[in-house]
Amino acid sequence: MATIKRIIGNYTIETLNGNVAIIGNLTVSGNTTTLSSTNTSVADNIITLNKGESASGVSSGSAGIEIDRGLSANVQIRWNESIDRWQTTNDGTTFANIVTGASGGSISAVVDDTAPVLGGNLNVTGKTIFTDNTKGSVQVFANTAGSGGSGIYVTNTTVTGAELVTKAKAVAYSIVFG
Repeated sequence: MATIKRIIGNYTIETLNGNVAIIGNLTVSGNTTTLSSTNTSVADNIITLNKGESASGVSSGSAGIEIDRGLSANVQIRWNESIDRWQTTNDGTTFANIVTGASGGSISAVVDDTAPVLGGNLNVTGKTIFTDNTKGSVQVFANTAGSGGSGIYVTNTTVTGAELVTKAKAVAYSIVFG
């Protein structure tokens, strides 16, 4: 048995015990849907934003979740379609890319921690540790240690791939970084 009630203007449903149960699907159409509740629980494990997109990608440029912080700047986590990256902001205007793996970008600079602490071994074999092309093309890198060597090598304007000294080596290198 179906009942259709057509209403012009606002309509309020009040119940004696304060609960309304809808069994079946609920479709709400309009420009704005507002939920006012203290806690909202969603049983779905995936929430789809930007549902019904008809173009290739996010037509509006980005989609995400924003937290209203009252008098403080809102924060967001979003997908930025123009650069194909996940981003986050702590001030509402400056967005930083979130590293998502080899194809999702990489960390290009870590500058905020001036005294980082490593909690385990650091394998830098074959990787550049320091490069400064403004000071005579100096590069310090790690590689397989030579006999009794350190495994730390230097390349500068006069020396290419010279292994730095350890107590076991009798050769000394003088490196001037600027």
